[in-house]
Formats: sequence, C-alpha cells, structure tokens
Amino acid sequence: MDWKRGQLAAEKHLQQSVKDRDYVFTERFWIENYTVGLLASGMKHIKAGQIAKEVITRGRKEKRTPSLDPDCIETLTQFVVSNWNGTLEAVLKDFGIMHYFDYIADSQLEGYEKPDKEIFQITLMNMNPEEVMHVGDLYYTDIVGAEGAGIDAILLDHLGGLHTIFDCKRITRLKEIIDKVGIV
Repeated sequence: MDWKRGQLAAEKHLQQSVKDRDYVFTERFWIENYTVGLLASGMKHIKAGQIAKEVITRGRKEKRTPSLDPDCIETLTQFVVSNWNGTLEAVLKDFGIMHYFDYIADSQLEGYEKPDKEIFQITLMNMNPEEVMHVGDLYYTDIVGAEGAGIDAILLDHLGGLHTIFDCKRITRLKEIIDKVGIV
C-alpha cells in the first residue's frame, strides 16, 4: 500500500470538491473521499468502500478534538489569523493561545463564511488588504476567497503535492510563512 499516494489523492479530491460547500459537509462526501484515498493507496474497491464507511461510523461515535499545528506557536508570535464555526474562541482558550489574537473572526458568528469576501473584509478592520497575508489549506475557500478580497494568499500544502493542480504561492509547513514574507 502506498499511503502517501492515497493521502495525496484524498487531499486533491477534497480540494476539488470544496467548491460545493454543501456537499463537503455530507457523510456521503467523506465516505467517497476516504474511498478515493484508499483506492489510490492500492486497496481493492470493495474493501476500500467498506473501510471508508467504518471510518465515518466510528468518527460519528467519537468526539473529535481539534489539533494544533506543531508550527503554530512559533508562527503566531509573528501573525494573527483566525476563522471557525462558532466555537473558535473556546478552542483557542483550551489550547492556551487566545492571548496571541487581537481579533477573532468566527464565520458562524460573523454571518459570512469563506470564500465570501465579506468575512475577509471584516477581519481587515482598519488595515489595507496589501498589508495582510492569508494562509489557508483549502484552495477554493482560502486562496480564492482571500484573493477575491484583494488579500495576498498562500496555500498550506502539507503533503507538497497540490502544485500539480493549483498555480499559487504554497508552503508545506506553517513556519515557512516567516521566510516567505521576510520577517526575522
């Protein structure tokens, strides 16, 4: 099994599918996404579909805990960036990093969600778009959305394989952003 190839196939499938935001939030999408990854890894079709369904079933039963990117703290000492689904402030407090943020733009509370340019304009506050950089891991949500609001954007491509489908600035680790913008 080639797990890296499978992971990259699932990531590309997610990136292409996120254009249809309603579909990405369905159980059917996630079963399909896991199946795509398992098939690309070399698993047989019938088994891949069964395992994908089991992953989703187990995921529903278990409480999912957000995780913190290992480079987050080092990067936050330089930048302030946020967006979420109604619980972001509580999550940031749980991680003990709330003090890094001047302002939290939670899409559910603001009434707009990425890629709508309004959510990006809200976060600009009194800054010019040219003074801001947005880093995100979903091309159509983060990159297209930020650029639509006149904000420079960088795609966080953890697997390093999205250059084959998206022509944009990319990084593979969050702390690379410090070098990208020349901050010491």
